[in-house]
Amino acid sequence: MNNFIEKGFMYGFVIGITLALIFVPYKTVTYMSGGVTTTGYKEITEYIINVLRVSFSSGVIASTISLALYKKRKTKN
Repeated sequence: MNNFIEKGFMYGFVIGITLALIFVPYKTVTYMSGGVTTTGYKEITEYIINVLRVSFSSGVIASTISLALYKKRKTKN
Protein backbone atom coordinates (compact mmCIF):
# COMPACT_ATOMS: atom_id res chain seq x y z
CA MET A 1 0.00 0.00 0.00
CA ASN A 2 2.71 2.49 0.96
CA ASN A 3 4.60 1.83 -2.26
CA PHE A 4 1.45 2.50 -4.29
CA ILE A 5 0.84 5.82 -2.51
CA GLU A 6 4.51 6.84 -2.74
CA LYS A 7 4.53 6.20 -6.48
CA GLY A 8 1.36 8.29 -6.81
CA PHE A 9 3.00 11.13 -4.90
CA MET A 10 6.19 11.01 -6.96
CA TYR A 11 4.35 10.91 -10.28
CA GLY A 12 2.12 13.79 -9.18
CA PHE A 13 5.15 15.75 -7.97
CA VAL A 14 7.02 15.33 -11.26
CA ILE A 15 3.95 16.19 -13.32
CA GLY A 16 3.36 19.17 -11.04
CA ILE A 17 6.91 20.44 -11.59
CA THR A 18 6.54 20.27 -15.35
CA LEU A 19 3.16 22.03 -15.30
CA ALA A 20 4.38 24.65 -12.82
CA LEU A 21 7.40 25.46 -14.96
CA ILE A 22 5.03 26.11 -17.84
CA PHE A 23 2.24 28.01 -16.07
CA VAL A 24 3.73 29.80 -13.03
CA PRO A 25 4.54 33.34 -14.18
CA TYR A 26 8.07 34.59 -13.57
CA LYS A 27 7.38 38.16 -14.64
CA THR A 28 4.62 40.72 -14.36
CA VAL A 29 3.84 43.19 -17.12
CA THR A 30 2.09 46.42 -16.15
CA TYR A 31 0.53 48.58 -18.84
CA MET A 32 0.61 52.29 -18.02
CA SER A 33 -0.89 55.27 -19.75
CA GLY A 34 0.68 56.50 -22.95
CA GLY A 35 1.53 53.01 -24.19
CA VAL A 36 4.32 52.53 -21.64
CA THR A 37 4.83 49.10 -20.15
CA THR A 38 6.93 48.04 -17.20
CA THR A 39 8.16 44.52 -16.68
CA GLY A 40 9.06 43.21 -13.25
CA TYR A 41 10.76 39.87 -12.73
CA LYS A 42 10.41 37.71 -9.63
CA GLU A 43 13.50 36.75 -7.71
CA ILE A 44 14.70 33.24 -8.50
CA THR A 45 14.11 32.03 -4.94
CA GLU A 46 10.53 33.29 -4.98
CA TYR A 47 9.93 31.60 -8.34
CA ILE A 48 11.41 28.30 -7.14
CA ILE A 49 9.29 28.39 -3.98
CA ASN A 50 6.14 28.96 -6.05
CA VAL A 51 7.05 26.08 -8.38
CA LEU A 52 7.74 23.74 -5.46
CA ARG A 53 4.50 24.77 -3.76
CA VAL A 54 2.48 23.86 -6.84
CA SER A 55 4.44 20.62 -7.28
CA PHE A 56 3.96 19.56 -3.68
CA SER A 57 0.25 20.32 -3.87
CA SER A 58 -0.15 18.21 -6.99
CA GLY A 59 1.82 15.42 -5.30
CA VAL A 60 -0.53 15.44 -2.32
CA ILE A 61 -3.56 15.41 -4.62
CA ALA A 62 -2.09 12.51 -6.62
CA SER A 63 -1.32 10.51 -3.46
CA THR A 64 -4.89 11.07 -2.26
CA ILE A 65 -6.22 9.83 -5.59
CA SER A 66 -3.90 6.81 -5.50
CA LEU A 67 -5.07 5.99 -1.95
CA ALA A 68 -8.69 6.12 -3.10
CA LEU A 69 -7.89 3.92 -6.10
CA TYR A 70 -6.03 1.46 -3.89
CA LYS A 71 -8.95 1.19 -1.47
CA LYS A 72 -11.39 0.78 -4.33
CA ARG A 73 -9.26 -1.93 -5.93
CA LYS A 74 -8.78 -3.72 -2.60
CA THR A 75 -12.53 -3.80 -1.81
CA LYS A 76 -13.24 -5.02 -5.35
CA ASN A 77 -11.20 -8.21 -4.80
